[in-house]
Order: sequence, then structure tokens, then C-alpha cells
Amino acid sequence: MSAAHDTFARAMSHALNGDMGTALPLLRTLDAQALDAKEQSALARVLADFDTERARTPEPGLDAWTAQVLAAYRDYWTRTLTGRVAADEGERELATTLARLAGVAGEGVTPAGMDGIEPVLKGMIRSKGFHSLHGVTMPFREFMLWRTQTERDFEVELPGGKVTVPVVLLEEFVSLGWAGFATGNRYHCAGWATRERLFCVASCYDPASETFRVSYLAHEAQHFSDYERFPDLAGPELEYRAKLVELVYADTTQDSLLENFRVNGSDSRDNPHGFANRRLTNDLERALNVTDQGSTWWQTVWPATIRAAARTLLDTDTHLLERGLDHH
Repeated sequence: MSAAHDTFARAMSHALNGDMGTALPLLRTLDAQALDAKEQSALARVLADFDTERARTPEPGLDAWTAQVLAAYRDYWTRTLTGRVAADEGERELATTLARLAGVAGEGVTPAGMDGIEPVLKGMIRSKGFHSLHGVTMPFREFMLWRTQTERDFEVELPGGKVTVPVVLLEEFVSLGWAGFATGNRYHCAGWATRERLFCVASCYDPASETFRVSYLAHEAQHFSDYERFPDLAGPELEYRAKLVELVYADTTQDSLLENFRVNGSDSRDNPHGFANRRLTNDLERALNVTDQGSTWWQTVWPATIRAAARTLLDTDTHLLERGLDHH
């Protein structure tokens, strides 16, 4: 990896951990010509979005009201990601703006009551011809916005048996959430699971690819299964189990998965994906007696050995959960 690619990757990792104060100075040192086309596009977008001296370009095809909602979230993300305001203060400011836009101020919903504001927003956004996701993608308030969606069923093989899951395929995105905003849409949520169905950002996947079959369907279907089997399981543990399932089935994508897990680890439970990445990497290294932590050690290990170790870790975790043991 060239120095420019390495710097870009480190900056993206900081961004995904909600630390634009560290990411932006790194990005500003980069020569765009040393990056590939996708990285160049992401770099230009991030630097433009976080340039406080530059007016944001309106998103095409948005009505004025929905554009105001999107602007409120982007202002909130800019201020909290850069540390200009604390997360709780930023959320209070966001709630105040959204309450006004939703017309709920003075109707029993306090400015900080996002749980009361968001359902109203969601309905109003739907009436404008869009779909939206709200709530929290730790550690920030989330807002994804798209135009079209369709639903179909998939049968998915999991270590615990086959499951049939309904998948909603989402297209024509206007906002890819705070992670997309922080990384110039280079990295973002590609899908999520509820207790009723899965949701997929369709543009992220080739339906015939291993990435779709393993990193989307198997990963999210494991969440779907765990919601029923272990309803009290927290986000970091749900992600740990789903990422192990990816490794159980990964073939051509095994190397890139392990590299992603290694690079994007976190010690904070407020970052469920990063925390799961760190835990999984540490557990796998212990299971395989890896002595050169931090390297690309998996490139010298038989892929089948890694798959077997991941399956053993998953089975052990399942056994402990079934016995109700605290193992974290």
C-alpha cells in the first residue's frame, strides 16, 4: 500500500470512529492524484462537506422541507464529528430544529425527545415520496434517506440452520447516514436487520457475489436469528457473532474481511462494529496462537483453518449464551 493509500485508510478509520478532528488534517495532506478514482471522489466530497466557509450544494430532486431536514442532520454531524459541540449538546440542537420542522413543539414533545419527533418526521418524509431511517447508529443520531424500495424473500444457510428472511432492497439514496457523510460516501451502512425483515442498500452489492451472500445475507440473517434466540443481546455482541458467521463462510473475501476487521477495530462499546472487530481479531489470534499480532498473519494460514476457528468461536459463544453465562 502506498503512503497516500495508507494515510487515506487511517483517516477513514478515524472518521468511522467519529473523530473528524483527527481525520481531516490527514485528508488535507493528501495529493489526490496519488489516490484511485473512488478515493479521489470521497476525498473531494469530505473536504467540501466539512468546509465551513463553503455553502453546501442542495441535493437535486428534494423538496424544500425535506432539504431542511437533511440540512439539520448534516449540520449536527459536522459539529459533533469535529468536536465543535459535545454529542449531547449537538443532539439537543438537532431535536429543537427537527421539532420545529415536524410541528410537534408545544404538543407534549420536548426538544430533546427524539423518540417522539422521529416517527412524525418519518411519516411526513413518506408523504413527500421518500423513505427514511432514524434512531442511533452509535454514537450519533442517524438519518438515511432514499427514494425507492422493493421486497423479496431469501433462504439463507447459517451455522445454526437455514432461515428464510424477507429483504427490502433500497435504492436511489440521498443520504447514507453519518458514516457516509464522514467518509464522502466511501464507507457507510450497507444494510441492517429488524425483528421483522432485513434492509439492503442495493447499490452496495452484486446479488451474485460472495460479498452479498456472506457479508450481507449471512451477516444480517444471523442478526435476524439472534434477535429471536437471544433478545437481550447488545449491539457489540450481535456484531461479533455476525462477523464470525462471515468468516465461517468467506472464501474469496476472507483476506479482505480480516484486513478490514484488523484496521477498523475499537476498544469502545459505543462503536459496536469496531468493538466487535477488535474482539474478533483478538479471539482469533489467541485461538490460532498467532504471535505476530497486527500483521497480515492470516495470509500464511490455511483458509479452512481460519473458517474452522471462527466456527469454534461462534459455537462456544452460542453455548455460553444458551447457558446464560456472562462471558464478555
